[in-house]
Amino acid sequence: MIFVKTKLFITDNSGGKLAECIKVLGSKYGSAFLSDLIIFSIKKAVAKKKVRVHDVRMGIVVRMARRTLRNNGITISFVDNAVIVLDKRDEPQGNRIFGPIASELVTSKYNKVIFMAPSVI
Repeated sequence: MIFVKTKLFITDNSGGKLAECIKVLGSKYGSAFLSDLIIFSIKKAVAKKKVRVHDVRMGIVVRMARRTLRNNGITISFVDNAVIVLDKRDEPQGNRIFGPIASELVTSKYNKVIFMAPSVI
């Protein structure tokens, strides 16, 4: 689960490397799961890219270290917590995604993220 103050890795080439969750959108209890929207602040970034340090952005959770139970009875967990930066039109900010993403994004409206990912688990 992703709460406020959780550190997240940014897994696209928008320029950010590390983020910290500020707000979880659309959650009753303030915790985010796979394919949920969050607002975060950029803590580490590469120079001369699309995002900078201390920018506040919106993103979607694509990997989560906590075990997630799927409908078919399988549990899945990843090594880290990762997020993808979204722009104002809910499009991915970068044009490349590093690492696998969860298949829970298939049911959501983010099909462009699915096509950019190297593998969907």
